[in-house]
Amino acid sequence: MKSVGRGANLLLNVPPDRRGMINEKDSAALIGFKKLRDESFRNNLAKLGSGYFIPHNGSRPAPNLNDGKKETFEYTGIYVSSIGIELKEPRKINCIVLNEYLNNGQHCRNFQLLLMNKKHELIKEIHGTTIGRERIVTFSTVEISIIGLYAPNNYAGAWTAISEIAAYLINQNLIEK
Repeated sequence: MKSVGRGANLLLNVPPDRRGMINEKDSAALIGFKKLRDESFRNNLAKLGSGYFIPHNGSRPAPNLNDGKKETFEYTGIYVSSIGIELKEPRKINCIVLNEYLNNGQHCRNFQLLLMNKKHELIKEIHGTTIGRERIVTFSTVEISIIGLYAPNNYAGAWTAISEIAAYLINQNLIEK
């Protein structure tokens, strides 16, 4: 969880044995890892909501934020104060995955995630640095209706393009301490 989105590679360190084969125990561990990853990130709760962005003159739909496509995106930056997802019903979550569209470069310098209830009351605020291709943010489980993303400071004055905001309720043992 700490490798993704923090400029690190996930090093599995699984070399072949003297036969040139992957050891059976290593193979079983990798299969278990894949199963855990697939189970944890199977149910994207953000898909149950509506994407929005807030420019200087009111709220507008932003369907690209939770359409499941990494090649579509919405901008946040100078004239767009925030973007986010509003869920139809309150949901318990403990993990948010952010994706920055990088075809024009990485622009996010830092961000704030604002987790709110239906009344727009702040439940939890999370600060982070860069997003990059993907950033996984874990936290203690909260019940929310709104995920807001504010990314005011960008590299080279360019707007940050966010391709996806996803939300999950993952196994509590995977949460960063």
